[in-house]
Amino acid sequence: MQISSVSSYKNYLNNSPSVDRKKFSGVSFCAAEISNKDVIEFDNERILFNKALSKLNYINKEEYDSLTEQEKKILSKKLSKLQGARYKQEIKEDIELHQFAAEAIKKVLDAEYKRGNYVVITIGRSLSSISKLLEMKIGKENVKNIPMSSLHRFYVIGDSYNEYEDVTKNINKLKGIENFKAYLNKLGLSRQEINNSKKHYIIMDYTASGASLRGAYTVLTSDKLLGNDKRNIITASIADITYATSENEKAYKLDQSLNHSLFKRYSFVDSLSRDFDNIEDAVGPVFSDETQDSVQKRKLFGFGLLDSEYSPKNKDKKDDFMLTPHNHKYPCQDKELWATNRKKYHSDVREDVQEIYKLIYRLEKTIKEYQKNKSQNLEIIKNTDNETVRHVSKLFEESEYKMIKTQNFLKNMAKSLKKNFSLLNENDKMITDYYTVIRPRVLKSINTLNQRYSIEKCQKYVENLNEIFSKKIEKKDVRFYSA
Repeated sequence: MQISSVSSYKNYLNNSPSVDRKKFSGVSFCAAEISNKDVIEFDNERILFNKALSKLNYINKEEYDSLTEQEKKILSKKLSKLQGARYKQEIKEDIELHQFAAEAIKKVLDAEYKRGNYVVITIGRSLSSISKLLEMKIGKENVKNIPMSSLHRFYVIGDSYNEYEDVTKNINKLKGIENFKAYLNKLGLSRQEINNSKKHYIIMDYTASGASLRGAYTVLTSDKLLGNDKRNIITASIADITYATSENEKAYKLDQSLNHSLFKRYSFVDSLSRDFDNIEDAVGPVFSDETQDSVQKRKLFGFGLLDSEYSPKNKDKKDDFMLTPHNHKYPCQDKELWATNRKKYHSDVREDVQEIYKLIYRLEKTIKEYQKNKSQNLEIIKNTDNETVRHVSKLFEESEYKMIKTQNFLKNMAKSLKKNFSLLNENDKMITDYYTVIRPRVLKSINTLNQRYSIEKCQKYVENLNEIFSKKIEKKDVRFYSA
């Protein structure tokens, strides 16, 4: 609708979120002071601004290239008037920090894995706008920004099996977990795809205590979702990556902005409910119950990111910094994405113990189902000749014994790791022993047992019980899929 009168023009100036009100502060509006030329000029500007914004939805290069030079100019003008929240940070500085963060992630991961050999999975709203810029640098297929919230409740604080068991049960009971799994599949984050991939998957978040990042790892690598069969999913804190550069001042400013949640207002994903049952509403491009003003501001900031990456005038303004070499890695230590070797040691021990717990939990469920089916099926054949019953019972017992023996072996392994490799009073010898002697054996055992007791094979052990009793059997007909 065009502005055709002074009164409607005044209303536009007073209420439109796209108007720079400072320019008109203290102005007395009267017909004599406002010319028709002013009305037409602002009307045309508003139309051009809205048209430009309508082209920005997913914030990508195609949308940026579709903008005319006039549209880019008006968006740049409006962006320069947009103030940051809370601490009145200038948008320009926010964009510079985003450029620094995205470039640091790219350089560190390129150095560790080579470009194209990794996927960055950012968690929630804090890193959402940074991951949007990272997409422009390394490709959308290599960056996944996932809405997740309240993740500290999935952090296994005491590293005990009972805690892990409770957390896993809570994950499996989440109302929206199946829809969330389908959403991950659409992103290219299915268990099968990750197992077949040669890439490394880095779950990344801003961390203070680290509880949310570890909670995200527990949820995403659970058997319900992605697993971690190839151990190619790891965690990393963005702060440890940015402090691995020569730009400590920028790393500190970024850390403060993230610590005060200043970038959440630019997020391209919304909060996920505690039950994970609003995934469709949380992935945009416009979130449910979002105001027009917040949509405009987010789109404007998205344009700022696009312009900082693709505009010729910003080509020479991008960060050019050196990486600070990491400390010497311990032998057999995974890729170093942490500020210190000891932080990485903590991460590795926790994740190794958690992978052991995952196998124990899987076996425990299988054994319970196994025993239930064993009782039911032996009841079915009780009138069969005794020799067949004895034969089948023996097969049951052998497989059940193997699974229980394996479960006890894993429990003792986890107990030994927790007892001998402290996360509180560690020393260099302890860490060296872990990486040179213990961890290779642990990883080999986990890998072997993950293959022997994969989800598919555990299901087959149980399902096979029903299959062999689905018809009247003789001893010679029994073909048991042994564990």
